[in-house]
Amino acid sequence: MTTKETPVASAPPIPAFWIGVHVLSQFVFCPRAGINAFENPQDFDDGNEEEARLGAMPDFSLALLKEAFQSAGFKAFLFGIVAGGCLVVAYTIRAYGLAPFVSFGIGGMLCMGATFFYAERAVQSLLQIRSLENATAKEPDPTSEVPMAIHWGEMLKAGFEPQWDRERLVHEPEMLKGTPYLVLRRNGVQIPVIIMPESSVKVHDKYRVRIAAYCHLLQAAALASSPYGIVLKANSYEGETVPVTALLRQFFHGELKKARRFIAEWRTERKAPSPPAPALCSGCPFGEPKPVGGDESAHSQMRISMPMVILSDGNLQTRHSECGDRFNWVAPHEKTISLSLKRIV
Repeated sequence: MTTKETPVASAPPIPAFWIGVHVLSQFVFCPRAGINAFENPQDFDDGNEEEARLGAMPDFSLALLKEAFQSAGFKAFLFGIVAGGCLVVAYTIRAYGLAPFVSFGIGGMLCMGATFFYAERAVQSLLQIRSLENATAKEPDPTSEVPMAIHWGEMLKAGFEPQWDRERLVHEPEMLKGTPYLVLRRNGVQIPVIIMPESSVKVHDKYRVRIAAYCHLLQAAALASSPYGIVLKANSYEGETVPVTALLRQFFHGELKKARRFIAEWRTERKAPSPPAPALCSGCPFGEPKPVGGDESAHSQMRISMPMVILSDGNLQTRHSECGDRFNWVAPHEKTISLSLKRIV
């Protein structure tokens, strides 16, 4: 007599949809933040990241820095000449009435302010130029599995060139897309670069996953060698490398699968991820309570209607947050706590 085996039900496949690298990093930080970012049109693509909105700033290119220095210096000189002329005219015609004197005097003071503004920018550009020109050629060991400190000038002297082409990288097999802030290129090597915000002092996992994802996209989509990425400190030429080790690649692919599972459960079952530790919510922009407008009975993101979770401190003004509305809870943001906000709806 034979026994018929009962087939084991396999887990349903996770639906496939495009995920941006920035959205993925939000899932690493907090799954609720990840869903907020995924369903928020402004955060859906890396082209809207904070550092991406800065544009092609000249701070990281020696050639553009020199152009900025020349431009600021010329404007400072020009406004200085005009300011001096206005003040001389104002002093000369002071006996002919108050109105002309005041008009030229105010014009001269405004031009003098512009002179100091552009002069300061010229000095800043000059100091940055000196910092980059005084660096010596040095580059990280591409085979190292340990993060290494870097200086931007050392990479430029080693022959790498920064490019802000803003071309979106896509990898269709994994439906992953992203746009690094900039890429350092030299021959067939391409190094993605991101910038930490001023509030960050440590390269957290969300930055490491972003680097791993960008390197993966550069290797798959651009057919480049991308053994590591660079995370720069805010307003600084100093940073450190993030080597893309086998362990980091495994972590990145695991986080990508987890993000898809969270999105699928939210879309099909409205199953919200568990609330994070309160410390993560403290400065999260999705949980920041904002004033309620007069016609905001509900708002929609990605065609999903979200009734508001209304908060109040007992006074007339009421507030709400995107994360609170989406998941029907009171996110413990630092402003919510400092303002002693309580839920009333």
